[in-house]
Amino acid sequence: SDYTVGWVCALTCEYVAAQEFLDEEHDPPESLQPNDSNDYTLGRIGRHNVVIAVLPDGEYGTATAASVATSMLNSFPNVRIGLMVGIGGGAPSPTNDVRLGDIVVSAPREANGVTYGGVFEYDFGKTIQDQAFQETRFLNQPPTTLRAAVRGLQAQYARKGHQLGQAVNNVISKNLMLQDEYSRPNSSTDVLFRSDFTHGSRECAESCAKDPSNTVTRRLRTVYHDKPAIHYGIIASANQLMKDAITRDRLAKERNVLCFEMEAAGLMNDFPCLVIRGICDYSDSHKNKQWQGYAAMAAAAYAKDLLNRIVPSRIENEQRMSELFSTGKTLFCPGIPGAGKTIVASVVINHLMEKLREDLASGLAYIYCDFRRRNEQTVEHFASSLLKQLAEKQSTLPDAVRQLYERHKTSRTEPSLRELVESLRSVTQLFDHVFVVVDALDECQESNHCLPRFLSELFDLQKQLGVNLFATARPLGHINSSFEKAISIEIRAHSEDVRKYVSGRLGELPMIVQRNSKLQEAIMDNISRVVDGMFLLAKLHFESLIGKMTGKAIRKALESLPTGSSAYDSAYEEAMNRIEDQNRDKRDMAKKTLLWITCAKERLTKRELQEALAVEIGETKLDQDNLPNMEDVASVCAGLVTIDEESNVVRLVHYTTQDFFDRTRDKWFEGAESYIAEVCLTYLLFERFHGEMRDAFNSNSVQHIRSMAAKMGGEQDLFREEVDPLYLWTIWKHRHLPFHHYAAGNWAIHVINASMQTHHQVIALLESRRPLQMSVTHARQIPGSPSNMTGLYLAAHLGLDQTVGALLQRGHNPNMASDRTALWWAAFNGYGEIVKLLIDKGANPDHRDLLGRTALGVACEHGHTSVVKALLPVARVDLESLVSTTFTMPLFIAIRGGKVRLIEALLKRGDI
Repeated sequence: SDYTVGWVCALTCEYVAAQEFLDEEHDPPESLQPNDSNDYTLGRIGRHNVVIAVLPDGEYGTATAASVATSMLNSFPNVRIGLMVGIGGGAPSPTNDVRLGDIVVSAPREANGVTYGGVFEYDFGKTIQDQAFQETRFLNQPPTTLRAAVRGLQAQYARKGHQLGQAVNNVISKNLMLQDEYSRPNSSTDVLFRSDFTHGSRECAESCAKDPSNTVTRRLRTVYHDKPAIHYGIIASANQLMKDAITRDRLAKERNVLCFEMEAAGLMNDFPCLVIRGICDYSDSHKNKQWQGYAAMAAAAYAKDLLNRIVPSRIENEQRMSELFSTGKTLFCPGIPGAGKTIVASVVINHLMEKLREDLASGLAYIYCDFRRRNEQTVEHFASSLLKQLAEKQSTLPDAVRQLYERHKTSRTEPSLRELVESLRSVTQLFDHVFVVVDALDECQESNHCLPRFLSELFDLQKQLGVNLFATARPLGHINSSFEKAISIEIRAHSEDVRKYVSGRLGELPMIVQRNSKLQEAIMDNISRVVDGMFLLAKLHFESLIGKMTGKAIRKALESLPTGSSAYDSAYEEAMNRIEDQNRDKRDMAKKTLLWITCAKERLTKRELQEALAVEIGETKLDQDNLPNMEDVASVCAGLVTIDEESNVVRLVHYTTQDFFDRTRDKWFEGAESYIAEVCLTYLLFERFHGEMRDAFNSNSVQHIRSMAAKMGGEQDLFREEVDPLYLWTIWKHRHLPFHHYAAGNWAIHVINASMQTHHQVIALLESRRPLQMSVTHARQIPGSPSNMTGLYLAAHLGLDQTVGALLQRGHNPNMASDRTALWWAAFNGYGEIVKLLIDKGANPDHRDLLGRTALGVACEHGHTSVVKALLPVARVDLESLVSTTFTMPLFIAIRGGKVRLIEALLKRGDI
């Protein structure tokens, strides 16, 4: 269980080279898994324990390599990363000067419009008449840890050169038995023959190489050239030995292949590894075994340098390959707040997107749970999102999705969870492999059992169809128990990672820091010491140093960095104190920005927040010259605000920031609800709703009506929807009035929270016809609201009881309506006090909407007992007149809904 690096060899010379580069050789394993016939050598290179296996004598190819790797993983289950190290045939070309003894390292590259993970299987595919052979198998790229180490080693060699040749010499000098077979041959034996010249019956040295016209002249390598040279790119793999120079050159040109070999393609999908090949021949018909020993040694020397670049903790964080890449596995990554869970999830998503881009048989869907969107992120929402993402990967709309749409198109209803899950299951079956990533499960809403229901559906999908699941969350008991059988890796910021992060930002600090290496070390040491696995805390601590101008001030700040459970609160307090210390303009802008982000009822985009910040309460229009630059806005917020460029949303850096402000809101944002309410009302009352907007709106309406009339034909209902002025207005406002979406949808809730229902701006809005109409054409307001809606109608619908009272006092007619009245909506929403107010002012309780429903009927339908009791003494329930409309009878509605208390209340009235 101590062995985390798996090393596979194909030939004896490769096996010898691998063993010779061990720093320490261990005793052979005492026991192996049944049916494991591999031969193993165990040992240590640097700080890593390595298990080395070799293919059986006389067996070659991808299938044998895969079998050896599988047996290794069964007997050594803690192997995290793999290496395939040995010899290969070079593919020299005008762009790649590959020579004998050089080293080729597999690396992801694009060739001919296709991105390869580093290994290209050139003999697996399909042949179609009159078309070129098409390779169809996608192979994984090496693990991130190995690719990162390759890049680091590449940079090291570029700066300082390498000592691989000397390392080989040192090994041979310690074991003279290897000298003849493994030393570097004379350069005169490195001969590249013309591609059209094939080997004859005699030895190459006797026949082929004597005539210079058969060979390719190449420039001499200078003393400054590395020997061996190292090349990074695509390695071609197949179940056949490449001995054809013509095919070699074609693949080198078409696919930018550097090297050919026979094992790697069998490993990459089940034993993702880095392939390292020493070049021993040129993949042509000319035999040359002189370079095999040295090429094997050179490749092993490179592998040792590579392992010495990798920190052991990096390998420990690579999951067991035998588990992670198996179908139907779950990887659960818990982490404390601020540890970097969302960053890790994003890295995983980006990695999978890149890996699966050309793999049409594999699907990816992901969800970011967000505490600010708990109300909208329901189980149905999650299922819809997963279904949409997977359906989009298909070349045509899947039948299951098309049928779901057709089923609900006419009635314009929402699919049920069961329907969504069934469709999701059908679409998932279209793929060979599906990955689902869910970040921040702990931020999923707790009401309606959303989280357990969602996990139940995911686990069922996984059990039935082998979906792979990756999830992150805080380490909460009820979530941990759901993943007790999953592979689990804790996410936390390691000290070395924090040091690298801080080191990368030192250039942002004053020159006194940049010129003082001891002060730089003190900053990196102190921050990495106190963060206790929380990357976010490292960011906040670093931000607190940016304004310090002397070494003394910085050292004093470092001495007082908070730690422990209260560290976030202390860091946020410090950030707010820095904001308070800014000049007045910056301070006010920062506090307004944080107020909006913290207290708004939904997330704001850059343009929405920009307009909100520009509104001047009491003004009649928006001054474009008052719009702030949003990058400047973020810069004055002491690192507490970030702009998500992908979603275009301005948000707090972390949910712990929101939690801090929720608990301390009154301290920092006094009167927040009143301020937001007044901004929304001011915006909705702007003159632009009367003048410039109306002109553009009317012009657009005419053009739209003309174009739609030519298209819609006999579908009159759809035509009316398309040319409805309110519909057109919705389109227009999203383009020209960014903040309207928020202001129209949320002004009422802020008015209620601020206890300002009778504020003069509220009355002004509800008594102004056009601003009123435009303020309610919003998805969350009143579906199908009439164009002649009154202010009293809207106030009743929104539950503004004091506003209703004020409007009635000002003489508003409670019975003005073409369909539903103010009383109908108050009853529908269960606002008993408003119902009483309206009845007292003469509202008609027996008014029916266009569907024949009365206020009493809808109150029964929705179980509003208090409203029913208020309406019963005044509402008329005439059984004789309702014979043809039984389904609108209050008693029938109450019975159908099983509402016992309502049934009792209705039956107490003698005429029912």
